[in-house]
Amino acid sequence: MKKVLAVLLAVLLTASLSACTSSSPSPSGSQVGLVSPSPDIVESLSKPIQGYAPDEETVGYLTKELESSFKYFWETANSDESSKGYGLIPDRLSAETTASIAAVGYSLVALCVGAQRGYVTYEEAEQRAKGTLATLRDYAESSHGFFYQYLNISDGTRAQNSTLSSVDTAICINGVLAAGMFFGGDCDIIAQSIYNSVEWSWFVNSETKQFYKENDPVNGFSGAWDMASGQYMLYFLGAGSTTFPTDGELFYNFTRNTERYGSTPPVIYSPSGSLHTYQLSHMWYDLRGSLDKNDVDWFQNSVNAALSARQYAIDNAALYNTSALDWGFAQSYGTTGVVGNYGAPPSKEFSNDGTVSTYGVIASLPFTPKYSCEAIIAQYSLDALVGEYGLKEAYKRTGDGRIVSEEYVGIHKGASLIMIENYLSGFIWDIMRQIPQLSDGLGKCNIRQGADVENLKNVIITGGSKVGDTLEIFWDTYPRYDLFVNAVEWLVCDNPEGANATVIDGSGSLTYTITEQDVDRYLFCRITGVQIENNVLTALTPVSSNISAKIPNK
Repeated sequence: MKKVLAVLLAVLLTASLSACTSSSPSPSGSQVGLVSPSPDIVESLSKPIQGYAPDEETVGYLTKELESSFKYFWETANSDESSKGYGLIPDRLSAETTASIAAVGYSLVALCVGAQRGYVTYEEAEQRAKGTLATLRDYAESSHGFFYQYLNISDGTRAQNSTLSSVDTAICINGVLAAGMFFGGDCDIIAQSIYNSVEWSWFVNSETKQFYKENDPVNGFSGAWDMASGQYMLYFLGAGSTTFPTDGELFYNFTRNTERYGSTPPVIYSPSGSLHTYQLSHMWYDLRGSLDKNDVDWFQNSVNAALSARQYAIDNAALYNTSALDWGFAQSYGTTGVVGNYGAPPSKEFSNDGTVSTYGVIASLPFTPKYSCEAIIAQYSLDALVGEYGLKEAYKRTGDGRIVSEEYVGIHKGASLIMIENYLSGFIWDIMRQIPQLSDGLGKCNIRQGADVENLKNVIITGGSKVGDTLEIFWDTYPRYDLFVNAVEWLVCDNPEGANATVIDGSGSLTYTITEQDVDRYLFCRITGVQIENNVLTALTPVSSNISAKIPNK
């Protein structure tokens, strides 16, 4: 529906532009005639989401990976209905006796996708979902409603001396609630009982007002969610609970360190810089166009983190053999078979050896659709990287070829599945939005969902910073699909504040190549949007992008 709407609006806009004659934009909201844009801008008019919409071939790759990811959950689950571990999912393909509680959460949402898309019948998916929920309620070992991170897949008992995990439990509960909402009936009754049993307040440090990371039966609580990472779902779930609620202000009790990498936009960064930390909560909660009480746009923060990772891959091509297609730096089972907490700047503690996680770019689809799609297509061109459940875990470029991790990991196939579906249809976001406790939790955390978008927003430039490098514009129209770019100007100035900037002649394109004349100066762009409403074409106030880093001599 969104794609059809975008095409219709593009046709209407193109027709309207051909009848307009005025060459200067008028104040925001006034009816105007607009100068005919360049061919480059005309092409962008049919691409309302950050200047990009996938073609049919690209959508084919995405749906192939979506169905392959679903198959992982359908085929690897404990399908013995007489088993106490019915519905549990292996942590990874090579560890078939050990289940991951987070992977179970992803499996429940995979069942919603499978039923919706016809991969299995609705009845088959509902039966599996109801049995899995019953396993979680009756047999999966837990304490105070929190589950152990790893369980024996045969009977749901604690495995590998694992700890009670706050975030892994939260991931599971998200899937529980999604399945309950989608299937309804007995599934929803069981789902609500599981959610209501979680004592969220028990896992909060009463002194620091921060969630602990884990709890061991002998050693007690340890770790703290004291920096920005993937834990936001804890605050939403806890604040929305009607049985063991937490204070929504917990969302504002972690450190928000902000920096930028090179010329990319600033990021409130996680300790590891792993892309999954910027993706986890967004998989379930649609934060597009939303702000917290400090006016932080967390969706845009994840966009900026993905752009930083991609630029890091480009800048370190000589070191890692990476390129603009190899930027999925995220925690994964690397090519040596050992978990690596791979990440990228501006984090201060990241590690990186050039290992690229396939889900890292896939789960960034809603944030950087064009760059993610380009990388996914490139990954599918590597025969060794594609197997029975779609793209394998990771790969690493070497001087004489590529080394591939043969592993499949439940939580990473889940991340791929949910973010492909959200990008293509918003299906999971739509389900979660209908759950009253979660909407209430977001409100108690002072998340202003669906904040009015009166203009194109978050205009950013990304790319290199040397002569000959190409800069490219991104923008955000979420949650509106009737806003488009009509005019682009690139400007150059002698200061990082943008004062006394001059327009660069002939620079009305979506990209700009840095020249010798730009050395020791700063660049930014300014775009003018147009909107169609009630068949009236109006111009919006021009919006400026971030300002680039100073262009060096070399």
